[in-house]
Amino acid sequence: MSHPFRIKVLSAVLVFSSILAGCATSSSNGAWWETGMSSSYPRSTYLTASGFGSSVDRAKSDAMKNLSGIIRSKVKSQSVSIRTESDTTQHFLRREHLDVSTDAVLKGVYFPKVQFDSHQNGYYALAVLNRKKATQALSSELSSLRLRILSKKTQLEGVSDPVHQARLLVRIIEIEKKAIKKSQELSGLSGMHPILGFSIGDDSEKLMNLFSKYLTFAVHITGDTYGSSVVTDQITQLLGEDGFRPSTGNPSILIQGDVHTGQVPAPPGSPYTFIGFNSAIAVVDVNRRQTVQTVLKSGRDAGNDLSQAQRLLEGRLKKSISRPVVRTVEDYILHPERLVH
Repeated sequence: MSHPFRIKVLSAVLVFSSILAGCATSSSNGAWWETGMSSSYPRSTYLTASGFGSSVDRAKSDAMKNLSGIIRSKVKSQSVSIRTESDTTQHFLRREHLDVSTDAVLKGVYFPKVQFDSHQNGYYALAVLNRKKATQALSSELSSLRLRILSKKTQLEGVSDPVHQARLLVRIIEIEKKAIKKSQELSGLSGMHPILGFSIGDDSEKLMNLFSKYLTFAVHITGDTYGSSVVTDQITQLLGEDGFRPSTGNPSILIQGDVHTGQVPAPPGSPYTFIGFNSAIAVVDVNRRQTVQTVLKSGRDAGNDLSQAQRLLEGRLKKSISRPVVRTVEDYILHPERLVH
């Protein structure tokens, strides 16, 4: 008789122990909306993250943002050498930081769990990304970008025209930057070190050498001393910042035009003095003997006196004339399809 009783007691103890163990496990691991993890989606196969919002869409958006953060943090810890290589990019490319973009990776995200929390009056969502599928997709995209780079570099070898060479190099660098981002995303998913082998630093140096040797510019502006001085200084400065090196020797591009400034009578009862100006700045391809584009600007500024009005006008000239001209020159050399003739 004692044996059945012992068995019942032992069974009860085991059941109670199992319940306690289950509670302890649940308590230590937490619910999926708290931890961002679920046993249905093991970490060896999936990346997961939870999010919260006042609506289902906002909860999903928050979950996707948190998933991006996981990938981004993984990339940051693994991409030091890639960032070091990218830092060699010359100032012509404005030293763009290769921040990780996870848009392409997140196209494979789905949301298997959504739950309403009456206490928080909002929704929780679980974002799930299959590592293997996302890795395969990224590997395919990266291979495609490598083929495009190889194709452009093959084209570059058969080109002798400096302008065409510059355009191809810019395209190559743009594709290399995309490839580096894909490589960073892939490393974040796979846990592997980012793939090296992109020569963005060398290609940037080639581009700068090309500009220095062949694609030089002269700035000639006629007009009154005040206006021409302001515009000439600003164009020269901005061209330098963008990597162009103004030169008076054998220029391929000539920037020329007229700037006129003058005092305009103040309206009756107005305490201000007005300065008006008009300008016509032309970007000319000397070798082809054609005007690439003309930048037309006009306007006026007001001040308490003539001196203040002139200072205000100088600021307007910097923004209204110089930068469009620089943009035109850059587009003509690198992005001719953007020009409106």
